[in-house]
Amino acid sequence: MGQDPARMVQRRQIEQITAKLKQMASVFSEALEREIQPLSVTNETLLHGQSLLAADKDTLEAANRELRANMHQLCQTSDELDAWHASHQDDEEPTMEDMITFDNKASNQLVECIAADQAIQDTYRVLDSALTNQATDVEKYVLETRKLATKQFMVCALHMYTIRAGQGFGSSLRHAHVL
Repeated sequence: MGQDPARMVQRRQIEQITAKLKQMASVFSEALEREIQPLSVTNETLLHGQSLLAADKDTLEAANRELRANMHQLCQTSDELDAWHASHQDDEEPTMEDMITFDNKASNQLVECIAADQAIQDTYRVLDSALTNQATDVEKYVLETRKLATKQFMVCALHMYTIRAGQGFGSSLRHAHVL
C-alpha cells in the first residue's frame, strides 16, 4: 500500500510549518530572554536593596528610640536643674576658692602662699599710690611697707618650705579639681 501523495505533501507541509514555528518560537524565546535578563538583574538588585532598606529602617528606628529616650532624660535633667536653680536663686554666687580644691594640704597651702604674696604686692601698689597722691605721710608709708615686707618674707619662707616638704605633690598641682 502506498501512501497517498496528497497526504505526504500535507505531512511535509505540516513538518515544514512545525519546523518554521519551532524556529520562530526559538527566536522569540531568545529575544524574550534578552529582554528579561536586565529585568532579572534589576529585580535581584531591588530585592537586595529591599533587604538593605529593611536593615537601615531597623537601625534608624533603634536610633530614633535611643534619641527619644535621651531627649526624655535631657528634659528631665533640665527640669531638675531648673528646679534646683529656682530653689537656690537667692543664694550667693560661689567664689573661685569654693570651686577649686586640691588633693592634698601642701597644694592648698602653696596656692594660699601665692595668693597672699599677690595681695601684698597689691597693697604695695596702693601704698605707693597713696604716698604719690599725698594721702599718707612718709612715716606711715615706711611703717606699713616694713610690716608688709616682714609678712612677705614669712609668706615666701612658708612657700619655700611647702615646696621642699611637698616634693611629691608636683603632679597633684596639675590635677586641681574644679567643682
